[in-house]
Amino acid sequence: MSANTTTTTTPATETTPRSESNEAPKCAKCEKTGPETTSGSLLTCSRCRSTKYCSKACQKADWKTHKRSCGPNGPTNTSSSSSSGRRVKGLQVAIDKPFHALHSKTWLHNRPKEDTYRLLIDCFRLRQEDDYKFSGEFSMETEDGASGRPFRRFLAKAKSRNGVLPPWWTAQDDEDVLSMGLSRNEEWARFNAGVEKSDIIERYGNPQMPMQLRLLGEQIIGSGPGGMGGEHVIQLQMQIEAGELYGSMMGL
Repeated sequence: MSANTTTTTTPATETTPRSESNEAPKCAKCEKTGPETTSGSLLTCSRCRSTKYCSKACQKADWKTHKRSCGPNGPTNTSSSSSSGRRVKGLQVAIDKPFHALHSKTWLHNRPKEDTYRLLIDCFRLRQEDDYKFSGEFSMETEDGASGRPFRRFLAKAKSRNGVLPPWWTAQDDEDVLSMGLSRNEEWARFNAGVEKSDIIERYGNPQMPMQLRLLGEQIIGSGPGGMGGEHVIQLQMQIEAGELYGSMMGL
C-alpha cells in the first residue's frame, strides 16, 4: 500500500534589493570624482567638513552658493551678569573699557577660561571669513587632515605675541581650547562652523564685538583684514570710553 505524499511548495519571495547609494563623492562644483582630479583625491571644506571640491578654484567659484549652508550657527545663550552688574549675552563675564584692554593687550585677561576659549575661537573664525572676503583664501584640508590645524597655527602666533594670552595660559589650555573647537557637542564655537559679523553681533548682543575681535586678530596676526591697521580705532574708542568723545564707530 503506497502512501500519498503531498509536496507543498512555498513560493519564492522576491527580494528587492535596497537602493543604496554607493556613488563616489564628487566635487560640488564640477562633479569630478577623486580619481579624476590632478591630485587623485578631493579636498574637504574645513568649515563644514562635508562638502568636497576637486580644487581651490572650484571651491572659490562655489562659495557664494555653499556659504549659505556652510557650518551651522549655534543658538544664542544668555548668561549671568558681569562683574560690572550689566547683563551680558554669550559670556559669563563682561570686561569694562574693552578698548583700553585692547590697547594694553589684556583683552583676553581677567575672563573665565571658557569665555577666553570661545572668544579666541571666534577671533580665529571671523578672521578666516574676513581673509576670504579680501583675498578669496581660507584654509582647506584633505580628508585625512587634522581639522584643528589652521587654528593651531593661529594659536601659535597668539602665544608668540607677548602678553596677548592671559598669564594663566599653559600647554593644557592649548589642548582644552582645541577640544572645544573640535567637539561635536559644542553648539557655537566650532572651528568648522562659518561665522560672519552679523552672527557675532547677534550672539553677543553687542555691535562692537566684531570690531574688538578684529582688533584682537590684528594683534595676533600682525595686520588687520586686507592689510588695514586699527590702532587709530583703538585710540578713538578709548577716548569715547573715557568720556572725552561721544558716539562710536560701528563700521569695522
